[in-house]
Amino acid sequence: MSQPEPDKPSRRPPQFSLGSLFLVTTMFAVLAAAFGAMWRAHRESAFDLGFSALMAVAAPVGVLIVVSLLYSVAQWLKRRR
Repeated sequence: MSQPEPDKPSRRPPQFSLGSLFLVTTMFAVLAAAFGAMWRAHRESAFDLGFSALMAVAAPVGVLIVVSLLYSVAQWLKRRR
């Protein structure tokens, strides 16, 4: 005899805290502003050594933050299943 399949739990939409949404929004806003300033400086052919040095330091940190957040979300989704 075949056994009936257990009922699958209903899926809910993901819930995010206000703090995490603020963090992600702020991160994207800062990165967009930095890249926009770089683009404008490139178009105007103005070379600002200080800004370039700052972006050389900040860009890897920003990438690490994004990768860390994506990894955390992937782990969270894996636990929910």
